[in-house]
Amino acid sequence: MVSPTLIFNGSISGFVGVLLGIIISLIVNCTLVEISISSFFSLYFGFLFVVVGGIILWRIFSQDSADSKESQAKRRPLAAFALIIILSGLICFTLEQHWYRSRSPLMKVPLYTILGTAVAFALTFSVVDLVNYVLGFLQ
Repeated sequence: MVSPTLIFNGSISGFVGVLLGIIISLIVNCTLVEISISSFFSLYFGFLFVVVGGIILWRIFSQDSADSKESQAKRRPLAAFALIIILSGLICFTLEQHWYRSRSPLMKVPLYTILGTAVAFALTFSVVDLVNYVLGFLQ
Protein backbone atom coordinates (compact mmCIF):
# COMPACT_ATOMS: atom_id res chain seq x y z
CA MET A 1 0.00 0.00 0.00
CA VAL A 2 1.23 3.47 -0.83
CA SER A 3 1.67 5.72 2.17
CA PRO A 4 0.05 9.17 2.29
CA THR A 5 3.46 10.75 2.84
CA LEU A 6 4.74 9.26 -0.42
CA ILE A 7 1.68 10.52 -2.28
CA PHE A 8 2.08 14.00 -0.80
CA ASN A 9 5.83 14.17 -1.53
CA GLY A 10 5.29 12.82 -5.04
CA SER A 11 2.57 15.39 -5.69
CA ILE A 12 4.76 18.25 -4.50
CA SER A 13 7.70 16.99 -6.57
CA GLY A 14 5.50 16.64 -9.65
CA PHE A 15 4.07 20.13 -9.22
CA VAL A 16 7.52 21.69 -8.80
CA GLY A 17 8.82 19.73 -11.81
CA VAL A 18 5.92 20.89 -13.99
CA LEU A 19 6.42 24.48 -12.84
CA LEU A 20 10.16 24.38 -13.58
CA GLY A 21 9.48 22.80 -16.98
CA ILE A 22 7.03 25.55 -17.91
CA ILE A 23 9.45 28.27 -16.81
CA ILE A 24 12.39 26.70 -18.67
CA SER A 25 10.28 26.26 -21.83
CA LEU A 26 9.23 29.91 -21.72
CA ILE A 27 12.82 31.07 -21.22
CA VAL A 28 14.07 28.88 -24.10
CA ASN A 29 11.43 30.27 -26.49
CA CYS A 30 12.11 33.88 -25.50
CA THR A 31 15.86 33.32 -25.83
CA LEU A 32 15.53 31.91 -29.35
CA VAL A 33 13.40 34.89 -30.40
CA GLU A 34 15.91 37.36 -28.94
CA ILE A 35 18.85 35.60 -30.61
CA SER A 36 16.99 35.77 -33.93
CA ILE A 37 16.04 39.44 -33.93
CA SER A 38 18.78 41.22 -31.98
CA SER A 39 22.45 41.19 -32.90
CA PHE A 40 23.35 42.41 -29.39
CA PHE A 41 21.59 39.46 -27.75
CA SER A 42 23.05 37.10 -30.32
CA LEU A 43 26.55 38.25 -29.35
CA TYR A 44 25.65 38.22 -25.64
CA PHE A 45 24.24 34.69 -25.72
CA GLY A 46 27.14 33.52 -27.89
CA PHE A 47 29.59 34.65 -25.22
CA LEU A 48 27.37 33.21 -22.49
CA PHE A 49 27.13 29.82 -24.24
CA VAL A 50 30.90 29.56 -24.68
CA VAL A 51 31.45 30.40 -21.00
CA VAL A 52 28.71 28.06 -19.70
CA GLY A 53 29.91 25.21 -21.95
CA GLY A 54 33.45 25.72 -20.68
CA ILE A 55 32.26 25.71 -17.06
CA ILE A 56 30.31 22.50 -17.62
CA LEU A 57 33.36 20.85 -19.20
CA TRP A 58 35.49 22.05 -16.30
CA ARG A 59 32.98 20.68 -13.76
CA ILE A 60 32.88 17.32 -15.56
CA PHE A 61 36.63 16.80 -15.76
CA SER A 62 37.68 18.44 -12.49
CA GLN A 63 35.81 16.01 -10.26
CA ASP A 64 37.75 13.16 -8.77
CA SER A 65 36.75 9.85 -10.19
CA ALA A 66 37.70 6.26 -9.80
CA ASP A 67 38.10 6.15 -13.60
CA SER A 68 35.59 3.35 -13.70
CA LYS A 69 33.57 2.60 -16.78
CA GLU A 70 30.45 3.97 -15.08
CA SER A 71 31.99 7.38 -14.49
CA GLN A 72 33.28 7.49 -18.07
CA ALA A 73 29.83 6.54 -19.36
CA LYS A 74 28.28 9.38 -17.36
CA ARG A 75 30.86 11.93 -18.47
CA ARG A 76 30.61 11.35 -22.21
CA PRO A 77 27.01 12.55 -22.73
CA LEU A 78 27.59 15.56 -20.46
CA ALA A 79 30.75 16.43 -22.38
CA ALA A 80 28.87 16.07 -25.67
CA PHE A 81 26.17 18.47 -24.48
CA ALA A 82 28.83 20.90 -23.23
CA LEU A 83 30.43 20.84 -26.68
CA ILE A 84 27.01 21.44 -28.27
CA ILE A 85 26.63 24.49 -26.01
CA ILE A 86 30.03 25.80 -27.11
CA LEU A 87 29.08 25.13 -30.76
CA SER A 88 25.87 27.09 -30.19
CA GLY A 89 27.91 29.99 -28.88
CA LEU A 90 30.00 29.97 -32.04
CA ILE A 91 26.82 29.80 -34.14
CA CYS A 92 25.46 32.84 -32.28
CA PHE A 93 28.60 34.79 -33.21
CA THR A 94 28.00 34.08 -36.89
CA LEU A 95 24.25 34.78 -36.96
CA GLU A 96 23.11 37.81 -38.86
CA GLN A 97 19.71 39.45 -38.59
CA HIS A 98 18.77 39.07 -42.26
CA TRP A 99 19.26 35.29 -42.03
CA TYR A 100 16.06 35.07 -40.02
CA ARG A 101 14.06 36.29 -43.00
CA SER A 102 16.09 35.11 -45.97
CA ARG A 103 16.96 31.49 -45.10
CA SER A 104 14.74 28.57 -45.97
CA PRO A 105 13.23 26.38 -43.25
CA LEU A 106 15.59 23.61 -44.34
CA MET A 107 18.49 25.78 -43.16
CA LYS A 108 16.82 27.26 -40.08
CA VAL A 109 15.41 24.11 -38.46
CA PRO A 110 18.78 22.40 -37.73
CA LEU A 111 20.29 25.70 -36.62
CA TYR A 112 17.51 26.47 -34.16
CA THR A 113 17.39 22.84 -33.03
CA ILE A 114 21.01 23.09 -31.93
CA LEU A 115 20.42 26.47 -30.31
CA GLY A 116 17.25 25.33 -28.53
CA THR A 117 18.91 22.16 -27.26
CA ALA A 118 21.84 24.16 -25.96
CA VAL A 119 19.65 26.71 -24.19
CA ALA A 120 17.46 24.01 -22.62
CA PHE A 121 20.41 21.91 -21.46
CA ALA A 122 22.41 24.85 -20.12
CA LEU A 123 19.42 26.15 -18.21
CA THR A 124 18.41 22.72 -16.89
CA PHE A 125 22.00 21.90 -15.88
CA SER A 126 22.27 25.23 -14.06
CA VAL A 127 18.94 24.77 -12.23
CA VAL A 128 19.80 21.21 -11.16
CA ASP A 129 23.28 22.33 -10.06
CA LEU A 130 21.75 25.18 -8.05
CA VAL A 131 19.19 22.86 -6.41
CA ASN A 132 21.96 20.39 -5.49
CA TYR A 133 24.04 23.22 -4.03
CA VAL A 134 21.15 24.59 -1.96
CA LEU A 135 20.13 21.13 -0.71
CA GLY A 136 23.74 20.35 0.18
CA PHE A 137 23.98 23.64 2.04
CA LEU A 138 20.78 22.98 4.00
CA GLN A 139 21.76 19.48 5.14
